[in-house]
Amino acid sequence: MCDRLDGHVVDGKCSITTGDIKFSPATATGMKAVAPEIWQYIPWEDIGSIIEINGKPVGYIIAREEEEIVYMHSVELVPEFRGAGIGEIAIKEYLSREEQRPSKLFLWLPQEKHEQFWRKVGNIQEKREKEWVIDLPPMDTDTIERQFSSVLLKNVAPRPDRVHLK
Repeated sequence: MCDRLDGHVVDGKCSITTGDIKFSPATATGMKAVAPEIWQYIPWEDIGSIIEINGKPVGYIIAREEEEIVYMHSVELVPEFRGAGIGEIAIKEYLSREEQRPSKLFLWLPQEKHEQFWRKVGNIQEKREKEWVIDLPPMDTDTIERQFSSVLLKNVAPRPDRVHLK
């Protein structure tokens, strides 16, 4: 995975930092690359962003912002990049893009199985029937960095039914 993402190898581990993650406006081509089976059912026009690592699409975020609040519809990574901390880094970077960091995140249709993940992003203040309200901490001025174990990377099996990055 590190080679495909042009990651930095540090102490034998693949390292991806916030500087490696960028967001581009969602397009039909980008959405097809990261969500081939469902892209046409996702409301990506005008509010979607493709998550890119060193120019390679690895997922998407569907969200809109209003002053200090972000309304997040969905976040998805290509399966082969899940479970390594990339999603957490991407969301924190997405929320830190603006000069005025939002103070609340409204997450629409959250799943209980993802609660631990969202607790890394902020404090879940309230769980409503169709959304969670998450208080976001002040922006961290340090670069968020995750180092991925080379063992983990070796165990990531590409799925033949997905578009793979080269």
